[in-house]
Order: sequence, then C-alpha cells, then structure tokens
Amino acid sequence: MFNRYCLGYDNKNNHKILRFLHHDNCRHVEHEIYDFKSDLWRVLDVTPDWILPDYLQAGLSLKGNTYFVARERLRMREYLICFDFTSERFRHCLDLESKSLNGDTVILSPVREDQLAVLFYRVDTHDIDIRITRKIEANEVSWRSFLKVDVNPFMFSGMLSEFLWYFFVDEKKNVALICDNQSAYMIGEDNYFKIVALGKSTPWPVVCSYVPSSVLIPKGPVHVRGKKKIRIICPLSLCS
Repeated sequence: MFNRYCLGYDNKNNHKILRFLHHDNCRHVEHEIYDFKSDLWRVLDVTPDWILPDYLQAGLSLKGNTYFVARERLRMREYLICFDFTSERFRHCLDLESKSLNGDTVILSPVREDQLAVLFYRVDTHDIDIRITRKIEANEVSWRSFLKVDVNPFMFSGMLSEFLWYFFVDEKKNVALICDNQSAYMIGEDNYFKIVALGKSTPWPVVCSYVPSSVLIPKGPVHVRGKKKIRIICPLSLCS
C-alpha cells in the first residue's frame, strides 16, 4: 500500500500538492490538496468512478496540471484523465482503446515543455500507436497521429517481453525511443528498428525528461514578532 503525490500549480502560479491517501487495502482513496500559500491541507469532495492501479504510471505533470491513465471500476476500460490545479477537479481527456485485462500497454510522455504524447501497445496485433497533442489546455485537448509501427517483426529481440514504462519522441526524425529495465529500443517509419542493451537493472530504473526551473516555491507562512512572512525554499525542477 502506498500514497501518491503530484505537484502542480494553478493559473495564478500558486503551487499545490495533490495527495491520494489509500485506505482499506486501496479499496477506498481519499484525495487531499496542499496549498503552499496557505500552508494547509484540504480534503477534496470528489467521488471518482475510476481507480489508478499501481502498475500504471504515477502521473505526468505538464503546464501545471497532472495527467493519469485511469481504469474504470466496473468495465475495466482505461482512459486518460487530468487533475486541474485551478479548478481542483479531475476531468476526462481521452478514451483509450485498451483494457487492462488483455495486456495492452498505455504510457504517457512529455513532448518539449508544452505537449503530451501517449503510446498504445496492443498485445493482440503487436501494433504501437503514438499520438501527440495538438492543443492541451484546461478545458480542451486535441490529438494528432505521430507514429504507428507493427513491432511483430522485432519480437525476436526481446522487445516487449517485459513491461514498458518510458518512451520519448523525436519529432524531427520521426522516431520514438522506448525503454524497459534492460534495453532501449528505437523505432520509426519503414520498419526502422535499433536496440541498445543497457544491462538489466534491479530495482527498476526511473527514466524521465529533466526540465530545469528557477521557480521558488513558498514553504508556508512564518510568524516573526507578530508579522507574517513567507518562507521560501530552494528552486525546484518541474516537468511543466
């Protein structure tokens, strides 16, 4: 059992933390939000009809909001949701043509600092389909197709023999780099394929893009001789 934490900010650049508190062996989840400006935790009044399984990504932060691949409680269908740190509400972004029970894989990845990519792997056809957002705003998300590859000819390489967790795209070269716990695979149009052995890693490695930021985040109010001051912590790197 574990809790999830997500960092984001609203449209006034006020930074906040979203927390998922798991109870009763993850059957019940409570959502709380911390506001750096007020230095307070608040319980969010939300009752989602979805869950965030622990085998899916913890979430991806982009332009202040956080995106998740969620699973419906009843139909087991997966789709993309977003937590909006301005409205402090979850919203639906994209239906995913996958179900967790058949082994399909869905992965999210940032593109530059302002767009989002999603990778679908269908286990029945061995197709990888990657889409990138055309526009991603608080109330509107639109998508375009980036790359579609049949990876069945490459299965001999061991690709997709283990869970995949990370991928990155190069829009200029029209290729994607997909990583598991021991190799990196580069795929592209016209059956382009290249593999780089990284050596098996235990525990599972964390691969992510790094976007430096000089944003100073308030740690909360400090009272000095009756006067209220804002305490500042060091710069924090944000994927946004």
